[in-house]
Order: sequence, then structure tokens, then C-alpha cells
Amino acid sequence: MLEGVRSRLPRHEWARREWVWAVYKARLAPAVAVGDVRAATEAARSILDAGAEGLARKRACLAAARAARTRKKWSVALEWTSQLDPEELDASPRHHLGKTLPSEREQWAMLHVRSLLETGRHDEAVKAAERELSHWPNQPHLRRWRAVALARLGQVEEALQELDDLCARAGEWYNFDALAEVAESAGEIERALGAAARALCGKEPLPSKVNVLERFARLSLAAGSAEDAFVSARLAEVLRKERNWPVRESLRTLVRTASAACRVDALPAGKQALLRRARAAWERRRSAGRPRSNGVVVDYKDGRRFAFIRNDAGERIFVMASDLPAAARRVGAEVSFALEPSFDRKRNRRSVRATDVRLRSAEAETEGSEPGGTARKAASERATRPARRLGIRRSEGPADGERPDQGRQGRLDL
Repeated sequence: MLEGVRSRLPRHEWARREWVWAVYKARLAPAVAVGDVRAATEAARSILDAGAEGLARKRACLAAARAARTRKKWSVALEWTSQLDPEELDASPRHHLGKTLPSEREQWAMLHVRSLLETGRHDEAVKAAERELSHWPNQPHLRRWRAVALARLGQVEEALQELDDLCARAGEWYNFDALAEVAESAGEIERALGAAARALCGKEPLPSKVNVLERFARLSLAAGSAEDAFVSARLAEVLRKERNWPVRESLRTLVRTASAACRVDALPAGKQALLRRARAAWERRRSAGRPRSNGVVVDYKDGRRFAFIRNDAGERIFVMASDLPAAARRVGAEVSFALEPSFDRKRNRRSVRATDVRLRSAEAETEGSEPGGTARKAASERATRPARRLGIRRSEGPADGERPDQGRQGRLDL
């Protein structure tokens, strides 16, 4: 029907405009909704071939790029974002049902910079991100992708500084995983482990972080913690099989190698047992190397997302309610905790927050009884050789003459 109208009225401007929007609604939008890249690009091409201009052209190109992003067809996404001039895009935020949504230009910027990064055009990605950050200086995705591109260009120290600041301001798990990737590429295994652990400790669904699980396992094996490596790698394998996702050979090898370096009777069986042991490892790594302090919960209210702890020096320390053990969710609870960098948005300044909070009475009772601790020590020496067989460097840094970004053990989709 659409083609019939167009063929009967080829020079009618009104009919052409109506045909363009009909194709957008009937073919392009549904294709984007289901991630059909081929159908989306064909519909968008038809719209452009019909001479679409202005809003119709912008919408068609952005829609085709979004469809390609859904399927990680980054070269296709880049082809469509390159059709647009960012100076012609509206930079004003949109509003829908009481929510503020990204402007046309911000949408384009995120699609374009990500596509440049994923297609290996790192220098262009840095330049494009810096140009767009002049409009949105605190846009976290642009900052993260710029930092990763810098690291892949060899500017690792600048990338690490940028990601440290970003993680303090915006604590989303993917920022911490980007920090883990860059730290791993620099051979800073302990730093990478801490960042990966913080990514995994978040409340987001674990299946979305299966690649982070594999990274944590790989890093744990490099650090000599074979049991930690096994539980996270095996958990990643279980989650992939549950969802019929492909299990990469690198992950299978990691599971076998870590298992061979552990005592068989120390390995947990079953998803829930793996999850409990893995969470204990993440929490331990998250606060590793950070001094612990004592304090008392002084401001806790049911239903509120945060609370405060007064430390022994009389300072009030911010803590998320979800980080408090159930028995410590009351005023007067005596706790110990570690501090990690945070950002106070109300005062627009760097700050700290309490993490790895433990009830002091429970801590005294369980000190030294961490599951798998003995097995972990026994496995440490056996883990060293398998880690080397996998080509993983320990934390002493890059070899002489090697660039800091060489020897990376794979990248996570950011």
C-alpha cells in the first residue's frame, strides 16, 4: 500500500512526507523495537532515498543506529551516526510523562562515541567525546568511553585518574568494571580486583555482569586465589547455561584451571552455594587494604535509603542502608567498617562512605572462620603456575619493553 501511494504520486510533496512518516511508524519503529538490524536499515534507507529532510532524516538515522547498537553491530551504527551533522541536532533535553530524556544531540553523541570506540577508532573517539563533553561535562558514559579509549591508546595513567574520579561521582557497576579493565591492562592486579569486586557487589541483576564475573575470576587466579577464581568462573558458567547463552572456551578453561588448583572437598556445589562463597570473596576484595574503623549507628530510619555512623573520632560517616547488616539496622548498633571514596552531590564535593559494615559482636565471634580460608591459603601456591599458563601477569606490572595496554585478557562490553 505504501509503495502504491508513492508510485501514483511521485512528485506530490505532501504525499512524499506522509509516505516517509508512514514508513517510519509501520516499518522502522517496529524493527528497532525487536532489534531487527536488517529491516531497520532497509526502512531507514528507504526514508533517506525518498529525500527525507529535517526531523524525519534525524529520526531515521538515529533509529537505525539504535537498532545496530542493540545487536552490537557497531560498524553499522557508525555508518548511520556519520550521516548526521551534530551541529544541526537539537541539544535541548526532551520531556515525556514527567521525565527528562536526552536531547537529540546527546543521543547522537553517545551512539557515535561508543561506535568509534568499539570499531577501534580510539583517537577519533577521544576527540568526539571531548567535543561533546563541552556540552555535557558530567555525562558519565562519555567520560567512561573517553577514558577507555585513552587507555587503549596507551595513556593509561590519565585513564585511571579519570575513572577513579568517575567512580567516586557515579558508582554504577559499569564504571567500576571499566576501571578494572584499565587497571588490568596496566598490570595492576590488586587494583583491578578491587574495582571488579565493587562492580559485582552492586544490587543490579547478576546475569548482566557475567563478563565481570569472568574478569574477577581471571584476576583472582593471577593473584593466587584459586578458590575465589573457581567460584566466580563457575557461577558465570552456570548463569550463561541457564539463559542458553554461549559459554566461551576461555571461560571453560578458566573453570578447569582454577578447579585443578583447589582442594576438591573445598569447592562448593550448586548455584546458591557458589553465590554465597562468591559474595564473600567480593566483599573481602572490595575492602582489601582499607583500614577498618569502629563506630555506632546514630541515624537510622526504616524506609530511608541511607543512614549515618558516628566513628570513634566523633565524625558522622554516610552509609547506604543496604550496606548495613540486618542486625545493625538500628540506632546504637556497634559496628566496624571500611571507608571508600564517594561523592557528596548535595555539597558537590568528594567524600567517603562506609562499606563492608559488620556488627562488632558478630565480627568477634566469626573472626578467622571465613569459609574456605584454609583452602584458599593452601591453593595459593598451586594457583601460580596455572595462572602463568593462561598468560596472566601478576601485579608487578608490564614486562620490559611492553606497552601498558598490551597483554589484555579481553574486554567487557561497556
